[in-house]
Amino acid sequence: WMAWVVGGLVLLFTTAFMRLGGLASLFDAALAIYLRLFWDTDGCYCDCKVLGFLMKWQMARHPLTRRIVLMWRQFRCGAAKRSISLPDYKFMYLEHGQASAERPTVLLLHGFTSGKEEWSEIMRLLIPIAHVVAIDMPGHGETTRNPRGDFSVAGTVARIRQFAEASGLLKHGFHLVGSSWGGHVAGVYASKYPDRLHSLSLMCPSG
Repeated sequence: WMAWVVGGLVLLFTTAFMRLGGLASLFDAALAIYLRLFWDTDGCYCDCKVLGFLMKWQMARHPLTRRIVLMWRQFRCGAAKRSISLPDYKFMYLEHGQASAERPTVLLLHGFTSGKEEWSEIMRLLIPIAHVVAIDMPGHGETTRNPRGDFSVAGTVARIRQFAEASGLLKHGFHLVGSSWGGHVAGVYASKYPDRLHSLSLMCPSG
């Protein structure tokens, strides 16, 4: 019941501060960062539904706070931000560890409108046992955004294959994991390029 009381008070004060104009954004931003960092430190969603709702509401209103939290997640998981530049394209991704015959590689494909940092909590769990790579999918995050590019599933699969070749993932092969739209892409990739693919994991795939 205390959580409901606290949630109600937060909502009340938020509404009050919104009427003050300039202070609203500062208050909302501070609240969003506080809720995300201190109520979700282990990567689990808030048990308190009220605070969970407020957290999502505030984050949606302030994209900057979401970006700060994603940077914090990247820092916590210890992954390094890397890039691969090709003549017509640039891939951005997070990586931890090095591929070897003894240390399998896991390639993570995020969903539509998401980004590589969304995998940071999963990466923390995989890092002790694997070489982990989370890529910004074509048209997302810091990977090249070309309005005239081919963002169909087939076109995206071709780009992922291009990334796998350029990054050296094909040398030892890799496990492929995809979520939502990334799961759709991962499934088509596996059917088209089964070579050097050790396993396929789909999390709520679309399509």
